[in-house]
Amino acid sequence: DADDADVTVDVNGQRGVCVGWQEEGQMYLVQTFEGLLVAVPEANLQIHEPAAPQDGGFDVPWVEGAEYDAGIAEMITERLVQRGYCVIQTTMSSHDRAAAIDVAEEGRAFQRMKQELESGYLG
Repeated sequence: DADDADVTVDVNGQRGVCVGWQEEGQMYLVQTFEGLLVAVPEANLQIHEPAAPQDGGFDVPWVEGAEYDAGIAEMITERLVQRGYCVIQTTMSSHDRAAAIDVAEEGRAFQRMKQELESGYLG
């Protein structure tokens, strides 16, 4: 909110996705995986190559509130076709993540589609 606009937060060591450029101040806007939107000088940024999902990493980052991106949709679809799953790293606060897990746990009755139908459904 507006009261938080000029709050200083230590995000050293956090990871996220670059979502824009702030002309004023000459900084990159980064959405952290903890749900913070921060302005970061280029000198303080590092490229992060995530580990493979089986090693605790992820396939695709998902930025909360981002517009539809055909490239991300294609990456997700490719992983689903190749492996039957895709690990997506969100940009949510710990509180929001816990709430999402609670909702997902309520829907545990989901069952995977029969494999002979998957290719026709997913393409």
